[in-house]
Order: sequence, then C-alpha cells, then structure tokens
Amino acid sequence: QIPRSVCSLPVATVRSIVCGNAHLAVVTTSHELLTMGDNQHGQLGLGDACAHTPSPHRVASQVLQAAAGHSHTVFVTLNGSLFGFGCNRFGQLGQPRRRTTVLEPALVQSLSGATCVVACGDHHTLIVTDGKTRPVLAFGHNEFGQLGLGFVGYSLPVAHDAQDTGSAPSAHANSASDVGVFVPTCVDLAAGGAPWRPVAVACGRYHSLLLRGGVEGGVYACGRNVCGQVGLIASATAVTSPVRVTAVDSLLEQGEVVRAVACGGMHSAALTSLGRVVSWGSNAFGQCGVGIIPAARSQGRPGP
Repeated sequence: QIPRSVCSLPVATVRSIVCGNAHLAVVTTSHELLTMGDNQHGQLGLGDACAHTPSPHRVASQVLQAAAGHSHTVFVTLNGSLFGFGCNRFGQLGQPRRRTTVLEPALVQSLSGATCVVACGDHHTLIVTDGKTRPVLAFGHNEFGQLGLGFVGYSLPVAHDAQDTGSAPSAHANSASDVGVFVPTCVDLAAGGAPWRPVAVACGRYHSLLLRGGVEGGVYACGRNVCGQVGLIASATAVTSPVRVTAVDSLLEQGEVVRAVACGGMHSAALTSLGRVVSWGSNAFGQCGVGIIPAARSQGRPGP
C-alpha cells in the first residue's frame, strides 16, 4: 500500500511502463519487455496461466512500446510489428476466435502497415499504422461502439475472419456480454475527405479518444457515453463512429491546440498547448478535478 521501489529493476533502465487491471509491463532502455502481476489469463506472456508473478520476467526483446488492458497486453517492436498475449475472449489480441487465451506473444496478422501507436481499453485495442489507406485499425470488445466502426457488437461475418476458417463463433458470441471483432478492422476517419492519421489514441473501459493534429486538429471520441465520457450532451449512450468533441474546441483560446489525450474508466481528459487540462465524463469521485462532485455524479460537458 505504501510506494516502494521495484528493486529488481535497476535504476535508469526503464523506458516506459503500463498497467493493466492487476499487472504491470515495463519496456527497458535496451528494448526488452518485462511483465509482472496477475497472470490468470496469460497476460504476462510467460507461456502459462499461473495465478501471480510478483517479480519482473523478460518476455520479449526489440520492443518499442507496450499497452495493457484489463487482462491482455500488446507491444510494438522496433520494426513496427504488433504482438499480444493474454485474454482474447472478445478478439482484443486480433487473434482467431478459437484462441480465447494466448499464453505467449503472438503476431497480429493482416495489418495495413507498420504499427506506430497502440492503446488498450479494458477489452479492446486501437492501433495507428503508417498505412496510407487504413491508418487506424481496431479490434476487440464492441458492445458500445468503442471500436468506432459504425456498429455495435459482433457484426462481422465469420467468412471475414481469414485466420479462423471453419471455426464457428462462441455460443455466446451474439450475447450482450460477449460481443467482439476478431479481425483488425479499419476505422473510417475520412468523413467525406482524405483519411487522416491520429497523432495519439487513448482507450477507456468502453470508449476511445483519437487526437487529430495539424491545423484541423481536435479530439474525436466514440463508445459508451452513459456518463458523458464521449463528450456529448445528447442522450445517445453508444456512439459508434468517431465524432469531434466540439465542446473542447469551444474552450480553446486563439492558437491553443490539444497536445495529448487520456482516458480513465469512464472519464476523459485533454492537455492543451498552454498547459491547461480539460476533463469530462464521470465525476463520481472527483476524478474530473473540477472541485465539486455533482449530485448527478457525472460531468457530461468538457470543462477546465
């Protein structure tokens, strides 16, 4: 309960860290991936599903970045390949339906280019690639449209899963609690024009944020909106395609732009070029930092 140094990790050797629900992944300065914590779904990538591993174990080398969901882990290598391990019940690893659990790093096939950025929600994954025609791909849990594909749930025919020919979906595949997309699928960001590539992505429990750079930059969101975490005042509880969070735009001063985005379970935040933080979504515990906890226990409209 009290912060302590991880003695098995030498000082000045860690490049980045990410946390899942109950596990931790570390990328070192020598580009190795180390994992520790809960492993009941194989989310440590050690080749088994033992209950707990309290010390860091080396899983892979040549790793550039990593991301972690509730019980899955993905990482990008120096050459842009994407690997993952852990729970694949909803397709969050981009593996065939029959592979509900992946115990060792498995390559994600059928990507349109090298992976540049990756983010994980509880049970879904978003990646940004250097591909010209399909810059953003999403897979995994999609009950609330958090993949931004224009639909909710399990809507891709089995025939579209080239890696899983002949294998039927789970008996629960169409239930409300077991809906997923198992094939990396393109998120349409063209909106009537040329596709644009996000400079950053972030995922919450059931929603996602995408940050557009440049002069037309802004925050886009999709997924569950029950607490306003997508940034819409409208009553829609599931936003299936990325929409611009115009309420953030209205708070920016002349020349101010959003530089970074982040998601909690049911709240969202953005950091601007002036160093301001804008937040929206559930404020049940004061997590939006606005100084109050409303009686409605949520803050739907973005505010500083």
